[in-house]
Amino acid sequence: YLRAARSACLLHPPGDRLVHQLKYRGWHALARPLAEQMAALALPADVEEEARVVVPVPTTAARFRDRGYNQAERIAREYARATGRRLVPALERASAAST
Repeated sequence: YLRAARSACLLHPPGDRLVHQLKYRGWHALARPLAEQMAALALPADVEEEARVVVPVPTTAARFRDRGYNQAERIAREYARATGRRLVPALERASAAST
């Protein structure tokens, strides 16, 4: 079950621009600093004790074909590295949602 979720940043300037560059311009190097910023934020103590894995949100097959990567997976991988947790691709996208 889901006990906590993290966002790379607030989606207003400059965070929204950073996420846009990662998603649509292929600025893959942004994944690490965004993930490190997430890792620096403390989880609630009860969640921290239970948090063992990092699960990225899957993208659609069409988005993956267009971009060649999943930006959420890139950030999740770096977050897992920064926190010493294991990355587990446990979710499957059931349908495409408009963004």
